Amino acid sequence: MMFTALSLNANQPLKEVKNTHSAAASEAPDNDGIQANALYKFKGTIGTHRVTFVYEYWVQSQIREEQLTYMYDKIGKEIYLSYKGRNGKYRIFKEYVNGRCTGTFNINITPETITGHFVNYKNQRFKVYAKCISYGY
Repeated sequence: MMFTALSLNANQPLKEVKNTHSAAASEAPDNDGIQANALYKFKGTIGTHRVTFVYEYWVQSQIREEQLTYMYDKIGKEIYLSYKGRNGKYRIFKEYVNGRCTGTFNINITPETITGHFVNYKNQRFKVYAKCISYGY
């Protein structure tokens, strides 16, 4: 299944991207108040670096799908994250660059915030915090 992801850079067109996760809706845990079939944009930090996250959550038939991208505001290049599951209240997303895992996010996503931490390939840990600035359908 394909869906359109919001491009984080206003000068770039929307991109078609493949879903990174799907599960039967009956098997998926509560989605922490996130509205189905919606796109959320968050602004915040990873450590001291300013970032923008875009989170999409889709439910079609009995399938739930999640997509998360982010970019460092100074660099402006989107990084797509791969959903790997949950650990309690935290969603686990892996970051891959050039086919190599370069980090892991353990984050809690609500309609208001993203909180948690990121561990890079050097095993350095950074606090993640972002506030929702917009959402839509």
